[in-house]
Amino acid sequence: MNMILAFFILALSFSAAAENQKSRSVVFQADKNGAQVLPQKFEYTLLDAEKIRIGDILIDAATFNFQLVRSGSGETYKIKFNWPAGILTQGQLILMNNNGKALWKTTITEKQLKMTPMKTEFAHLRAELAEYTSDIIEPLLLNTMQQLPFINFCISAVGDNTKIYLCSRELYVSSAENDIVVKDRVSSEKKASVEINGQMLGPQGIIVLNDKDQNIFFRSTAESGAYLEIETRRKEVDFKDLTLSENGEMLILTASGTEPVDSSNVKTLGENLWQIEIPANRPIIYLKGGGGIPMRQEFFIKGTVPKESLRPTITSEAPDKTFSSSVTLKGSGPSGARLRPSTPHDSFR
Repeated sequence: MNMILAFFILALSFSAAAENQKSRSVVFQADKNGAQVLPQKFEYTLLDAEKIRIGDILIDAATFNFQLVRSGSGETYKIKFNWPAGILTQGQLILMNNNGKALWKTTITEKQLKMTPMKTEFAHLRAELAEYTSDIIEPLLLNTMQQLPFINFCISAVGDNTKIYLCSRELYVSSAENDIVVKDRVSSEKKASVEINGQMLGPQGIIVLNDKDQNIFFRSTAESGAYLEIETRRKEVDFKDLTLSENGEMLILTASGTEPVDSSNVKTLGENLWQIEIPANRPIIYLKGGGGIPMRQEFFIKGTVPKESLRPTITSEAPDKTFSSSVTLKGSGPSGARLRPSTPHDSFR
């Protein structure tokens, strides 16, 4: 392989004529553009007895509930479920009795949900409330729910090397003023806790993911008894380019592979190719791990990141790949750039 590389010469031929042709920028891997790509990390913070942060997502167990909603003027009811979104917006929704046996279940998709942004004191975190309303339930189910000491519900999603369970606190159904209501079950309070890979940990922690096959088994329990279980791992990403915006305030990152969890500022450039701008003074994004779990990706700026306008360009006719031992690419360099002949060492530096 080294002999092949030694004889492969990449030559850039810059000419005035090329400037009149349609061109595209030459890209350089992020770690060759003045930045060090740090390992992905799974991070959490137990904010209080009912709230936990997973990456850039806030999960508030206090928003976990369901109500029985009368359908029309008759004695038929639907179930309206609410839960903190961000971790789970599709999967299986199960209503369970006090012995953990399923009373009712259905499969949900994100299109079936009503999503509502939540106001919170943690402005830097994403927080949404998911709402799902069932079809009319059977009278037998309604009668069973009223007789049980308590019930709860879970949303779950299972995939390759990924399992996510989000379960509510214990609730019970009773009659009040000619209607049926759902209330919190009063029980002995549990202490909020976090467990990773079978070990009890403190209220804040970070797991560095150096190995792509490294799994994380995470469980957090709120004081109310609601709990979250996650089995996940990081997903592959290739940072193809990193440049600085003209005002020097933003880093322009181009990559392929797993995407940011927050897609609102992501630009799709092609199949599996995306671009995002992140603050140069805080070069951090959250990428989708297994099951969409946010993984912290940070860059350490250790040199001078080139501005977008100062990179060389090549004509659109230039090949993306070749089996030839040499290739000539026509293009143009930035104003004031000095050119020199390339060598095999330069080509693969």
